[in-house]
Amino acid sequence: MPEAATRRVRFHPDPLRLEEELASAIRTVKVEAGPWARVLVTVPTQRQALRLRERLAERERALLGVEILQYQALAYRLLESSAAAPSILSETVLERLIDRLLSRHPQFALTAYAHERPGVLAELRTRLEELREAGVSAIIC
Repeated sequence: MPEAATRRVRFHPDPLRLEEELASAIRTVKVEAGPWARVLVTVPTQRQALRLRERLAERERALLGVEILQYQALAYRLLESSAAAPSILSETVLERLIDRLLSRHPQFALTAYAHERPGVLAELRTRLEELREAGVSAIIC
């Protein structure tokens, strides 16, 4: 039976001291729980994540199951793994954004069509949300 996850929070005003403490804590977990124990470390900045990875590589050479993520990367991972994609913007804001995008491209037939029919923006928003929920990502050229 897998061991229950434990959570430990470490704070320190000195980033170098914090890196030292995190490296020590990771080493302790690996000694106590074994080399296959999974460890997730979250840090506020990408710079701090890179420095901690470098410091661990210098000291430990190789560590299995250690993941270091910046807060934003963790948030993205949680959003990607959720069953239903949450809507960050309200329906009204999304429709306004779609309207603004269309108005920047008056040559599109869809722009004229949307301005002639008031319900088109809501319909476009709904279709875009369905595509997002289906996992279809945008391709930007």
